[in-house]
Amino acid sequence: MDQTLVNRFYRLTESIRKFALSNFQAKSVSKSEYFILLFIEFINDSNQIATTAMLSERTDHSKPAVSQMINVLEKKGYVIREICENDRRQTRVLLTDLGRSVLAKEKCMFLKKIESTLDRMGREDSEVFIGLLEKYFEIIKDLHKENT
Repeated sequence: MDQTLVNRFYRLTESIRKFALSNFQAKSVSKSEYFILLFIEFINDSNQIATTAMLSERTDHSKPAVSQMINVLEKKGYVIREICENDRRQTRVLLTDLGRSVLAKEKCMFLKKIESTLDRMGREDSEVFIGLLEKYFEIIKDLHKENT
């Protein structure tokens, strides 16, 4: 593969990531808290148990940093901690109804920005763009399976 394309793609994805993170404007939670809530929702919806250790691993934050964020989110009423029935040494983190509501509201604002971007791209370009991203993601998953 042409290294110029590889470098262009890398620079572009990094620029998009940095731009999205620097322009993130949640109203009720910090950026870190939002992503922790998002990971908790994703993990729980995948029928897995969200623990501080798992959240630390998935977010590349230290366990103490994640624990501190969970404490803040718990005080705000967005999450609860619960001892696992199967393994009483483990504590799982769950979203409360308020936490789900806050997350849904913030996600809605984010989705409106995506919608505006796709509208500006036009239907046809958006379809091609999303199709290529889906193809790219499938290839990444296949390569991961081959290497594990």
